[in-house]
Amino acid sequence: MGNKQLLNSIYGDLLRVDSLDTHYNNLNSAYDTLRSSRDGSQQLPEASSAICSTELNRLVRDSFSIDELRKDGIYFTGDDLAKHAANFIKKDLSLKSRVLDPACGGGNLLIAISKHLPVKKHLKSTLEAWSKVLYGLDLNLRFINIAKKRIVFEAIMRGVVVDIDSVDEAAALLKHINTGNGIEDVSNCKELTHVIMNPPYNNIKNSFSDLWGTNSLVNSAAVFTKLYIENITPDTQFVAILPEVLRSGNRYIGWRNNIQSILRGRAVLKGKFDSKTDVDVFVLTGRKIAKNTKKIQWVDEYISPLKYIVSDYFNVSVGAVVAYRDKLEGESSPFIYPKNVEPWKKCIPRSERRRFKGRLVKPPFVVIRRTSSPSDSNRAVASVISGKEKVAVENHFIICSPKSGSLKDCLDLLENCKSSVTNEYLNNYIRCRHLTVSAVKTIPLDME
Repeated sequence: MGNKQLLNSIYGDLLRVDSLDTHYNNLNSAYDTLRSSRDGSQQLPEASSAICSTELNRLVRDSFSIDELRKDGIYFTGDDLAKHAANFIKKDLSLKSRVLDPACGGGNLLIAISKHLPVKKHLKSTLEAWSKVLYGLDLNLRFINIAKKRIVFEAIMRGVVVDIDSVDEAAALLKHINTGNGIEDVSNCKELTHVIMNPPYNNIKNSFSDLWGTNSLVNSAAVFTKLYIENITPDTQFVAILPEVLRSGNRYIGWRNNIQSILRGRAVLKGKFDSKTDVDVFVLTGRKIAKNTKKIQWVDEYISPLKYIVSDYFNVSVGAVVAYRDKLEGESSPFIYPKNVEPWKKCIPRSERRRFKGRLVKPPFVVIRRTSSPSDSNRAVASVISGKEKVAVENHFIICSPKSGSLKDCLDLLENCKSSVTNEYLNNYIRCRHLTVSAVKTIPLDME
């Protein structure tokens, strides 16, 4: 896949957001009101509304269904999250800095950066100074225009005297915020002091099979992050708001190893992206160095009150049956999947059978549902499977087979899964909406 196709697959149909025209016109009207007032630095309500990222985010959400936004991986950074990201670099910012957001959207991160830049007496001189600091790219011209005008309003809200006739003329001074391809232009970052980004989170075709070891889809945020960290110069500071799957997902172990080999930094867990987006995020921040020997602590250390972990007593694996794909071949066996197994119970599978020639599991064993959210009252919802026949287990279960073959060990694990210790541990270890084998293996266990 070429770079241009890559970016088109990330941003999709976002150019057709018609309601943003209203927001764009409101920016123009608010500026005209300010310019015609006796005091050009007057802080009018219209200006405050125009710059508010909450309003811009609402317009985007009103124009797309949540499924469309997820498909294209577009999540506009809210004020609180943008402020949090900017705080990592605010001490180093000056009018000599060069800060790039390669997927700037409506400009929320650039606005957060501008809050830490000094202003001059007049709008024109302020924007001329800021234009040497703020760099932004986005494929969407409408977003670029809105971003530049919102930065103009940020300067106005800081009390500068408005000495420019039109908002378009003012926005034109921000000459380094332009439409562009964040992937194709990745090599043009040698003069930067900082890179800050909230890249798209959608899945795209894997361009780095050597890194992920698969030709399947990967999260585009991983691609953005890898390319920019590799191309920035040593000592450049990097800040990215990234989806939780990159921090704790098994398939991104290679990505994490690659990143920490050239970035000396840390991963800071943030929690949900915002109140309407069911995606947890973290902030990756650090400085590019030639060769890093100090590993990034992707997961905060958890001091367990218990002596053992699940893998001390159980072999852990994923169910082998992919029902929609696997052919009905082999001998008939009991078949279990989340909808036909009652949570927190011991059961003998009798309700359904299917033919399956792959791996069957001998009872007793424990199954834990892979679908799991930090908002759930129990992260590891479990059931005990007993009986004499081997069982075909669907791949939405994680299987814990006792090394002792003991039903008692299974019942003990069932009780452990209900505990607050298990919830606390998993909420620290993994905040994706599904559990992994490695996460289950390391759950603290009380077996005494």
